[in-house]
Amino acid sequence: MPQRTALYRYLDVDGRPLYIGITCNVKERRKSHTHSPWDREAADFTVEWHDSLDAALAAELRAIKAEKPTYNRAHNFGDISLAEVDWPSLAPEHRIKALLLAELMQGEIDRGRWPVGHRIPSPHKLAAHVSVGEGTAIFAMKKLVRRQYAYTQWGAGHFVRLPPPKSSGRSAYRSSLWALYREG
Repeated sequence: MPQRTALYRYLDVDGRPLYIGITCNVKERRKSHTHSPWDREAADFTVEWHDSLDAALAAELRAIKAEKPTYNRAHNFGDISLAEVDWPSLAPEHRIKALLLAELMQGEIDRGRWPVGHRIPSPHKLAAHVSVGEGTAIFAMKKLVRRQYAYTQWGAGHFVRLPPPKSSGRSAYRSSLWALYREG
């Protein structure tokens, strides 16, 4: 006998989907999402029951493709290209390359050129683009995650998240960081 399966949606305050998934145990699945960005941003949670796992899987695929939830990786993300990004080489700067790279990426997110939910280029691609080592790019990516501008989806990469509210201290820090770079 097929097992009833739930299709669930996390929705933001405007009713736009943040995440869509399926489960047989809604309560346990919600618990597993408590530390996810979509759980913190959700204003509503809906459940739609299906008579079988196959029916729920088909409904999930249709919903993700049609509704394009912000945080679903399966079937729904665009890759960010570095082709149009005009960043300086960071090779000459030895002191603060990772911080500068994190600032460059954060700037793209702040200006809306890197959309929420899109996959950020790999540390390998970022490093090659600005002439730094891959370890420097990995450190920069960790800074971006720590600042809550990106999140890690293990096995898939790093993705842009909704930026945190602006604070005056961060922009002053950013200005002083770039001033140090220009003096160097």
